[in-house]
Amino acid sequence: MFIIKNTKKIQLNENETSSSTLADIDGADEVTADKNKSGTRNKEKSISMQRKIFNLILDNINKIIIGVVIGVVIAALSALFGFK
Repeated sequence: MFIIKNTKKIQLNENETSSSTLADIDGADEVTADKNKSGTRNKEKSISMQRKIFNLILDNINKIIIGVVIGVVIAALSALFGFK
């Protein structure tokens, strides 16, 4: 929703909002509005498989780093003490 106050001339063209009210206008001399929509739902964008994998990695980066570090430490200790 647009909140507009104390303006002389307002032009709203091809705007969309999920609010039931497009604009709250106070103190305007001239208002022009064309092809505006209020109360529209947000469009869900499709996410590619690559983006899903990238987001999964970003969300779990701490777990991945900790796992790799623990693996390197265990491998180093095994080599140092001769465990097989």
